[in-house]
Amino acid sequence: MSLTCSLVGCGVRGSYWAGILAEHPGVSLEALVDPDIGKAQALAASLEIPAACHSSLKPESSPCDFVVLATPPELHHGQVQACLARGMHIICEKPLVEELAQAIELVRLAQETDRQLMVGMNFRYLAASQHLRQTVQEQRLGQLAFGRFNYTRNRDGRRGDLNSYPLTMRHPMLLEQSVHHLDLIRYCYAQEVVRVCADMWNPPGSVYRHDSCVSVLMEMADGTRVNYLGTWTAGWNGMEFAWRTDFEGGMVLQRNQFADVVECRLEPELGLTGLRFKDGEQAEELHSVPLKSQRPFVDDAKGLLDEFVSCVNQGLSVRTSAHDHLGTLALLEACMQSNAAGTWIDLAHVFADHGAANLWPTPH
Repeated sequence: MSLTCSLVGCGVRGSYWAGILAEHPGVSLEALVDPDIGKAQALAASLEIPAACHSSLKPESSPCDFVVLATPPELHHGQVQACLARGMHIICEKPLVEELAQAIELVRLAQETDRQLMVGMNFRYLAASQHLRQTVQEQRLGQLAFGRFNYTRNRDGRRGDLNSYPLTMRHPMLLEQSVHHLDLIRYCYAQEVVRVCADMWNPPGSVYRHDSCVSVLMEMADGTRVNYLGTWTAGWNGMEFAWRTDFEGGMVLQRNQFADVVECRLEPELGLTGLRFKDGEQAEELHSVPLKSQRPFVDDAKGLLDEFVSCVNQGLSVRTSAHDHLGTLALLEACMQSNAAGTWIDLAHVFADHGAANLWPTPH
């Protein structure tokens, strides 16, 4: 039997979710909710679905098994509380909330009410992410050595097809974009970050009120170091995405945020012969990794929804849960603390300071 669902928020991200929910065989999309009811009605008409449209989230507008919250993060705290009080399971777009203390409160409330609270970190469900995670877990190229993650983009938040609220929010790059990348580092490397040193700033030309550049050096539980640089304010509109992971026996490089993964096995003898500084043709050959084709922002979210529906029907706990999300939110909090203090911050201290040491996902 299909799970009934309400979608709250019919903006840019909500329109993606509406299509994903409408086409899923295990879901019946019953209601669309948006302060601009005309926007909800237009979305329902474009999908040719008979969903009821409402201007606010009220008990009579959402008598469903679960709700998808595709709303700005400052609204999530109250909305999640209201939905849990009505006994609904929830998929909430990232970040769950902007304050770690509020996230801890919601995790405990979801545990008390025995409801699923899933966070939309859907990039975990990309084929490229799954390949890297499997490579790490199987140690197919040996142990992790280090990682380098570069995301350089000129994102003008004044575009009509982008959410505009990041223009005025605090730490827009960190909370809206880097949150995905730092979460992927935790997920794909299959371990927790234990301490960070971060710097954030707003360069000339930025259209954002607060910091649009993020630089983070992370130490993982096994001692691996990862260097991250992300920005929404660049001097070139060309998108640059390069996530390189080096192992003791090879390397995996993702050159597109959704696909284009290459890898090689290290040939130690090459380091002893030929040119000292080798270009691509003189080094080990890079082999393309065959990945299944996916629709960006659609099939990755569908993978998340597949897991959610299956877990709700079977009474199992979702993996991309709000509890797991605490590891990412604490990492964001540690970055903000490090940026302010100019020093390394231990994640264990962040959890302890919030009285939530028992909620830290295992660091191993």
